[in-house]
Amino acid sequence: MSPVNKNLKKNKKRAAPAGLRVTSRTKPAGKKLKVTMTRGWAGKREDQLKVLRGLGLRRRMDSNLVPDNKAVLGMIARVAHLVTVEPAE
Repeated sequence: MSPVNKNLKKNKKRAAPAGLRVTSRTKPAGKKLKVTMTRGWAGKREDQLKVLRGLGLRRRMDSNLVPDNKAVLGMIARVAHLVTVEPAE
């Protein structure tokens, strides 16, 4: 492999998404979270679409305030690649 191709592979890393990093093991803080759908739902699996609807998100750039509990954090973790999360003020 030429040095040019090696550099292209190294630079393909994605930047970390803005906002909170939410996994299924994140501890709830007992407050509200603002969830925003940043990527569209076209071509996604049906279970991911149901999770987005459960979070109250209908279209791209749509936001909703949701409670910060384990059930909601698990839902966010399933569609983390489609949404951004930030604490509600």
